[in-house]
Amino acid sequence: MTTRAVVLGGGGIAGIAWESGVIAGLADNGIKLNTADKVIGTSAGSIVGSALTNGQSMKDYLAAMASQSAEQDQSLASMDFFELFGRAAAGSSAEEIGKNFGRITQSREPAIADDARNNRMKQLVGQFNWTDALTTTALNVETGKTHQFNKDSGVELLQAVAASSAVPGIWGSVHLNGEDWIDGGLTSGNNAQFAEGYDQVVVIAMIEQGQGTLPNVYDEVKELSKNSNVILITPDDTSRPLVADSFNASLVEKIGAAGYAQGVKLAHENADLRKYWYN
Repeated sequence: MTTRAVVLGGGGIAGIAWESGVIAGLADNGIKLNTADKVIGTSAGSIVGSALTNGQSMKDYLAAMASQSAEQDQSLASMDFFELFGRAAAGSSAEEIGKNFGRITQSREPAIADDARNNRMKQLVGQFNWTDALTTTALNVETGKTHQFNKDSGVELLQAVAASSAVPGIWGSVHLNGEDWIDGGLTSGNNAQFAEGYDQVVVIAMIEQGQGTLPNVYDEVKELSKNSNVILITPDDTSRPLVADSFNASLVEKIGAAGYAQGVKLAHENADLRKYWYN
């Protein structure tokens, strides 16, 4: 039997909007990614994946997210995350870079308090539950390694998503199962490697390039394609300039609309999507 997986990468507020739009455009034209055996969500993708695997209409989810944009979302664009990322990404390996991010998290007071973060997570995923298909990622502060959480991990979905989205300098780490966790997209924006072993894979990646020694999504997909048929979806010429600022919440509606249009186009033009994912 053919197995299918969907990889949903990171990308901040822009990533949530664009991925939701793409998935909605696909769904409205018969390409139902919620039928996947596995959905692997990283950071923004963990939020989108929670909605997708719980049967949420992604068009409705996108509209609700745009109308509920929180004050903290607007403040993210002014954070110095990209400066921090540049310093941390100077490591020679993914684990070393992960540990660098862990040290940054431990040495800085987060810009947004845990209570405010948890309230925003409740808005975004509080109505959803773990499903058999859903996996989220997070990075261990001490080891620098990226780990997957699922329904058997003994943690609440909301907390797993909060960990996957815990951007250093913006949010603090999340304590789960006796360890501290931060954003799952810090050493790979998409974690496409976790889809290894599935026959058909769709990778939706807003973040295309890796910093320093970190992999880019094209290299990850090339490796994954050795044993899987992989469809890679990245921002098109309309979406790319809109998503350039991952944390610009003012563009959520425009980004979502651009993603939706891209999804509609792909549903009609991509033969593999229609062959393997049409329902």
